[in-house]
Amino acid sequence: MENNENLTTEIVENEKQPKKVVKSRENAALKNAEQKSEELSGYDILMRAIELNVDLDAFEKLVNLVEKVQIDKAKRDFYEAFSKFQSSIPTIFKNSEVNMGAGRPHYNYASLSDIILNIQKPLGEANLSFRWEISNNNDIIEVTCILSHSGGYELQTSIQAGKDATPGKSNVQAIASTITYLKRYTLISLLGIGTAD
Repeated sequence: MENNENLTTEIVENEKQPKKVVKSRENAALKNAEQKSEELSGYDILMRAIELNVDLDAFEKLVNLVEKVQIDKAKRDFYEAFSKFQSSIPTIFKNSEVNMGAGRPHYNYASLSDIILNIQKPLGEANLSFRWEISNNNDIIEVTCILSHSGGYELQTSIQAGKDATPGKSNVQAIASTITYLKRYTLISLLGIGTAD
């Protein structure tokens, strides 16, 4: 009698396990199908509208609706990736020093190269990248940092300042110094990261 009960229990347990595996496979297949549906739906809708000879006004509204849906999806994907990036970034230490002499400013800071070195891998893993655009108008330098996601959505911030006219710097050095400074602060600001001593 005991042997029969054990046998029954084993059969029931073994029957349960394959069902869980099948359900897991079904969920994965359903998720893949939903992703493909999202990617193709905008294109399919427009192609179907062309086949049905939808009038120009209705087609234009349809195109605008499809674009809005795609932008909303790209924005959601961007912020999901951005959240992933922020949760994986290491602490960035202030390893560089400014010492202007006795009685003048003396402080530590994280250099632009240190910041980039620390964020490159987490950015890549989140499918994010950044770049700068620079303009110089009457010695007012503006640097714009742009953060892009592989899905197409972008976020940007700009800072402007006069050139760094510290004594002893040439005009080119003054401009380069300001650009480096603005690159560092636009990048920190846009990524929402801090630096630590």
